[in-house]
Amino acid sequence: MQTKFRGIERKLSKGEKTLLKIDATLAKLQENERSVQQQIKDRAAHLRHLVDQKEKTLLQELCQETSTHKKKLQTFRNNCSATCSSIKTATDVVKNILKHGAPIDVLMLQHQHGKKLDELRFTSAVEKIPEEVNLTFSTNTEVDQEISSGDGLGNVQISRQPALPKFKPQAECMLEFDTGCWRPVDIALSPNGNYVTTHDVKNKVKVFRSDGTFSKEITNVSDTKMKWPVGICHFPDGRMVLACRDNNKLFILSPQCDVQQTVDVNNPWGVALNDNCTKIAVAQGEKKRSVSVFSIDTKGQITLTDVIKDKDGKQLFNSPYKVAYMSNESLVVSDTSNQLHILTPSGDPLYQYTGPENKLGQHRGVCVDAYDNILVSDYDNNCIHLVSQDGKFIQYIATKADGLYKPWGCAINQDGDLVVTELDGKVKVFQYLEM
Repeated sequence: MQTKFRGIERKLSKGEKTLLKIDATLAKLQENERSVQQQIKDRAAHLRHLVDQKEKTLLQELCQETSTHKKKLQTFRNNCSATCSSIKTATDVVKNILKHGAPIDVLMLQHQHGKKLDELRFTSAVEKIPEEVNLTFSTNTEVDQEISSGDGLGNVQISRQPALPKFKPQAECMLEFDTGCWRPVDIALSPNGNYVTTHDVKNKVKVFRSDGTFSKEITNVSDTKMKWPVGICHFPDGRMVLACRDNNKLFILSPQCDVQQTVDVNNPWGVALNDNCTKIAVAQGEKKRSVSVFSIDTKGQITLTDVIKDKDGKQLFNSPYKVAYMSNESLVVSDTSNQLHILTPSGDPLYQYTGPENKLGQHRGVCVDAYDNILVSDYDNNCIHLVSQDGKFIQYIATKADGLYKPWGCAINQDGDLVVTELDGKVKVFQYLEM
């Protein structure tokens, strides 16, 4: 009861820390929203200021242009008016004398005004007809389109990124229990939180409750005796995939451990399900030196669809032992040649990891956490490597100094903690993430 109580306390503590993290994220989002709102308002005010300034400039240019041309037209008009006035005055005098004057008056007119009349006769009323000016206002429709679409003002851009993990400086061992059986080579978490271990040499599977207390032991599935069970994983509904090397089979077991399906596979070792449970990857060790991928259709039918073995004629693996899927369906393969392979979903090599200074030892287990970080159990060096999804060393999670001894299988439990089996039969649960 005390153990269960401590487990519940840990869950409560994690939940409360998660709430604080969510609250902090929400507060950050609200502050971000206010900041972007102010940026939008400032941008709109800036554009309005630019438009007002441009309006003022355009009106000034219009006024200046029309004023200049008005002055020219007025000058032309004044000149033309003066000329017309002179001509009219002269013509009125001549017209009156010609109509009412005596011949002597006509002679005197010719003598007095003849020269003036000649000048007026050859004078143009307008020296030059002024050009017509037509003013138009042209607009840039692209600006309208940009403003309508938001490009002119700007756009709200949303960048999304997964929450980045924060790693503890030193992992904390949250739980330790003894399976009572040597060499637990793999471990998996059932949907109800049970720990399930495989013991290849002992030909058995053992089940432990979430607090580490023993639940049951399995040596036969239906009427078949298990021979060298290694890989294990679970469907969300509680069904279990169990790889038995010397049976040359995958067993699909019900939550009660009854055989529902069997799949013939030569020399199966580690197994893994992808996130949407449509693929099973199976490592096939030094005999086949390959990883087989099986597809699961909507009716549950399991069919071999791919065998990953080589690339351009070059052998990829020496002895693939364990496998794990990342969220994007990239495949992580542990190889007893002291190499960790990261492959594309189609099986092409992406990265290789050999540890700091190429000192990765025999790695017996591999798993992937919720952030797609890869965790590798280094049997020779008594440590767990934390590796990025692009094959870069991040840090050691647990080492010999933390009491880790010959780590073998590994998995992530429902709390996001690392679960590791050891050669001597112990299971240790390490909290390595800041919650």
